[in-house]
Amino acid sequence: MKLRILALAAATALIPASVALAKGKPSPTGDNCRPKVSFILKGTFTSLGTDSFQMNVTHANRHGRAFLGDREIKFNDSTRFRRMGHATPADLVQGDHLKVQVRGCKHADPATMELLAKRVVAHPAPTS
Repeated sequence: MKLRILALAAATALIPASVALAKGKPSPTGDNCRPKVSFILKGTFTSLGTDSFQMNVTHANRHGRAFLGDREIKFNDSTRFRRMGHATPADLVQGDHLKVQVRGCKHADPATMELLAKRVVAHPAPTS
């Protein structure tokens, strides 16, 4: 009897391990890519389009260093804009200091990755 219980316990212990191994790694590209990270981009605002804006990225976190230089950042209805309180994309002024959070795949190709802003925080440029 004890042998049956031991065999049953060993079999049930192996089932979750085999299911976990059968699933495989998540895709590094596409909609379900993992791991997703936040790219924090800092720089100056240069121009505004209908669904995107241009910025000169001067600083970034470790994940976002590949995006330094002039970049086009897209936005949508769920993107939150702040500039001295709640703002819209039309409130941004050329020369504003921006801090942009973009979510994306950690292993995505920076040359082809579309940057969709999740949050944009703007500060007016200092006056001399």
